[in-house]
Amino acid sequence: MSRARYTAAFAAAAIAIPLTVAAGGVAHAAPAPVVKSSVSPLSAPGVVRASWGGMSIVKISQSLNSFQFVPGTSAPGGYSSSYDSPSTYRNRMTAAFNGGFLLNSDAGGYALRGNIYKSLRSGYGSLVVDKSGHLNVIKWTSGMSASNYRVVRQNLPLLVDNGVNKTSSRGNGCDSWGAVGAQYRHCPGERSAVGVTSSGQVVYVYGYRVYANDLARALIHFGVKRGMVLEMNQAWPRAYTYSSPGGSASILNGNMSPIDTPCSAYKCGWVLGSDATP
Repeated sequence: MSRARYTAAFAAAAIAIPLTVAAGGVAHAAPAPVVKSSVSPLSAPGVVRASWGGMSIVKISQSLNSFQFVPGTSAPGGYSSSYDSPSTYRNRMTAAFNGGFLLNSDAGGYALRGNIYKSLRSGYGSLVVDKSGHLNVIKWTSGMSASNYRVVRQNLPLLVDNGVNKTSSRGNGCDSWGAVGAQYRHCPGERSAVGVTSSGQVVYVYGYRVYANDLARALIHFGVKRGMVLEMNQAWPRAYTYSSPGGSASILNGNMSPIDTPCSAYKCGWVLGSDATP
């Protein structure tokens, strides 16, 4: 008998679906965090919420969930109502998160369904979803083909590579891991990241007023071998988990602005004109 698999999403948003129903920071020392990890009653099967060092975590099992990438209707490109209508996934989502710098920024490339919308950069961290719905974070090389994946989304070099924190090698400038918004006078900002463990579990991290180094440390704590920056600055990083496939939504990052709605942007419809929201 086949095991039920649900669906998760990454966007301009990613959604996790049951399988059958389906960045700049300065490295700095921080006090040892208090670790709290527990299964949330608000989480669908295969989705676990946790906290670590003041950051919020979602762990998603790929034995129970598959992934879909959903581009925004205006950006980053490739939206098609035949593929990407919100109604396609609305009743199957178990988790959802967004990420991706605007394509006009000095960041990596983007390919969807074999079409290159911005040239892919060798050596950059790349979130890929293959044709079976399996999500991975890899280092892109010149010999790779985007046609092997449903999506290839790049931002910056890997935060974590082979389980090693790479932030300390990126210099002290705030812009090394993404330009911090004007609302912050120093490097800490709202940031998110994603990584994959050796067993294939997907780990999403959100932090409020954190450095890129904090995200890397959290990813490594939860066993991530390769991890990358997703989104940053106020109101952009978003993640939700659902009480059951397609059930009620619970926002992960509690410091969000009032533009969020209880049902979440992922279920109510895509936000126009933004690369950072579906």
